[in-house]
Amino acid sequence: MDNASHTDQTNPRELRFRKLIEHSYAGITLLDHELKVVYRSPSAERITGWSLINRTGQAVTSLVHPDDALVLHQILLRVYAQPGEPVTTRFRTRHYAGHYITIDCTLTNLLDEPEVEAIVFNFVDVTKQVEREAQQQQSRKAESEASQTSAKLEGILDSITDGFFTADADQRYTYVNKRLCQMVGLTAQEMIGRQVWDVFPDAVGSTTYDSIQEALHEKHFVRSEDYYAPLDLWQENRVYPGADGFSMFIQDITNRKKADEQLRLLFDRAPDMIGILGLDRYFKRVNPAMCSQLEYAEKQLLDTSLDHLVHPDDVEVSRDRTEAFIASDNQTMYFENRFLTKSGKAIWLSWTVTRSANEKQLFCVGKDISDKKEIENLLHKANQLARIGSWEVDRVNGTAYWSPITREIYEVPESFVPSANNWLSFYRQGADRDYIAGKMANTIATGKPCDAEVVLVTALGNLRWVRAMAEAEFRDGECVRVYGSFQDIDQRKRAELAATAALAERNAILESIGDGFFAVDSNWIVTYWNATAEKNTGKPRETMLGKYFWDIYKDVLDLEFYRSYQHAMREATAVHFEDYYPAMQAWFAVSAYPSENGLSVFFRDISESKRTMQALAESEKRYSDLFHLSPQPMFVYAMDTLKYLDVNEAAIAHYGYSHKEFLAMTILDIRPAEDIPLVQQTVDLHQYQEKVILHGIFRHRKKNGELINVDIQSNVITYQGIKAKVVLANDVTERLQYIKAIEAQNEKLREISWMQSHVVRAPLARIMALLPMLELPAERNTEQQLIYDYLVASANDLDQVIHSITDATCDINLK
Repeated sequence: MDNASHTDQTNPRELRFRKLIEHSYAGITLLDHELKVVYRSPSAERITGWSLINRTGQAVTSLVHPDDALVLHQILLRVYAQPGEPVTTRFRTRHYAGHYITIDCTLTNLLDEPEVEAIVFNFVDVTKQVEREAQQQQSRKAESEASQTSAKLEGILDSITDGFFTADADQRYTYVNKRLCQMVGLTAQEMIGRQVWDVFPDAVGSTTYDSIQEALHEKHFVRSEDYYAPLDLWQENRVYPGADGFSMFIQDITNRKKADEQLRLLFDRAPDMIGILGLDRYFKRVNPAMCSQLEYAEKQLLDTSLDHLVHPDDVEVSRDRTEAFIASDNQTMYFENRFLTKSGKAIWLSWTVTRSANEKQLFCVGKDISDKKEIENLLHKANQLARIGSWEVDRVNGTAYWSPITREIYEVPESFVPSANNWLSFYRQGADRDYIAGKMANTIATGKPCDAEVVLVTALGNLRWVRAMAEAEFRDGECVRVYGSFQDIDQRKRAELAATAALAERNAILESIGDGFFAVDSNWIVTYWNATAEKNTGKPRETMLGKYFWDIYKDVLDLEFYRSYQHAMREATAVHFEDYYPAMQAWFAVSAYPSENGLSVFFRDISESKRTMQALAESEKRYSDLFHLSPQPMFVYAMDTLKYLDVNEAAIAHYGYSHKEFLAMTILDIRPAEDIPLVQQTVDLHQYQEKVILHGIFRHRKKNGELINVDIQSNVITYQGIKAKVVLANDVTERLQYIKAIEAQNEKLREISWMQSHVVRAPLARIMALLPMLELPAERNTEQQLIYDYLVASANDLDQVIHSITDATCDINLK
């Protein structure tokens, strides 16, 4: 395994831990089950001179000094036999330069640990220590040489970064280096000769204490880590027993421990989900945030397969993604998918997955992006509603991209492939194509964003207004990418054009209406003054537009004009009023309508109408006099309610009701019950007729109960703003009685006529029948002839008289 490559695969938190290892004093090597090297720390390379490349695949025993091979073989048997138990030894191994060095090592069998799967080989170069020991043996022969060796060794020990001391069999200090003095804040004189536990009584019973006792009693190297609270010191202890005592290296690992603690706190307190996932798709470790957001207890999560956590619709994609990542050389992977919480709620998560030092595990960091996804969904819906599509052109490789909405706007088929040039064919030749092409060319040349509204012709031949926006990306002064959006603004644009036409039409209407019209903004600046306003006021448009209204009409500040306009603007309510303008000696009817932009005013010269109304008022007075002074009963009733609105004195006198009683009644209250349907039918029949109506004869009931016959005539009027009818009621009771008497006489005459035509006429008929039967002599005298003629003439005359009487009696008609 390449060390640099391995570092690249490590996430930042593991990298910090890795650096602590790589810069440690001791060397670290990982061996597989065949004792072949799979990893070497930089310190191991520094000690032995062998790089990972040179040692990969080689057994550790291949470099052992022949004299030490048997010892190492026995140690390795113990290592295999005692998984997890550290085994220490010392042997010589060949340096890359060709010489042998002596190392003290600790081997720990972690082949069965899934996160390690290796024999951990920690070692330190004790060649110099061995040499020193040899020199110490030689010092008995040569005191001066021993003194020099001791001084040299002290110099070396004083220069190392670890604390170091030696102690005799009674555990009294015999030597301390400068670094140790710095670490504990004591001088060498304060420590040498004193027992370790007299100097540090608080350490009795600690891990450090136990390690020293173990090394002395068991006569083997002991490594341990311990925290000494009085000094706030985390320390790594390496205890080496000797014949007359022991020596001990103390490395200050406080920073590393604090870093580890910070990592632990970060893991446990991070708001994002953090987990270590095995290749079996089970989490090996999860932080509280993951438990909280997925609603599981930690053990439940660790016992639940990832396939049961991922949304069912995403499981297959999840498996394929993981397998592809493991098979690839990528170190990091980012993706988004859905998870199901314990309660069944689907949430969106974004994941960043990194390979860990253990190739069989993945380091995963997840973040709940459900809110972001909801916003994206709303944005997508907004784009759908707003009909906004994106596009992009890569000018380097000549490719183009259109989003689905853009393709919908252009109405292109699925098989259509956009390019850097074919988009222009959708715009009509001439002004439209030249306009959009020029805009885009300017963006590509200058980098100035493009924002244009233009008509395109879709693939289906439909004309559509679009808003085209574009921006350019430059690299080394060259435009390499153009991107932007297309928005379907067809409905809005057509509405704008229609509004423009409507505005023009409105202006035309305002110019053609008979009313004067002007508009002011919220600051009383005149913004519109139509032709009728010019004509009625005598003020040209150019003298009014842009002017402060009250500067021009200072003389109305005490008039209703000013008060009503100010009220309309202030209260945002429409006003309608009439006022007299002395300067023009004219009356005006005004309607003012407020808006967000100001006030719109319609006005009309009603001077003539005022004069007419005055004349009408005088006419109404005369009419009122005629109404109340009429000798015939008259009354006014409302056409919708049939209630009396007014009655004259003649009606009060004739019917017996007071004026107050009349006003509390309707026209049905003076009718007999059996006549009401007929009255209602007559009212409905003539409701919309404006002319004078002769209704005919109706019966009315006076207050005393007397029924009278009246001849009704009515006409529609407006009475005090109410649509009404004025009625003239002529009492024809006596006239009808007189007519009935005459009709009785006529009946008698008709009886006489019948008698004449039947009783008298019968004998006459016989006479007239006999006359032709009389035979006169052939030679009759004049007297006989005269008598005969007289008889015939008399009979005819009598017959004519009878006919005349009969005809006369039949022709009598009193209506």
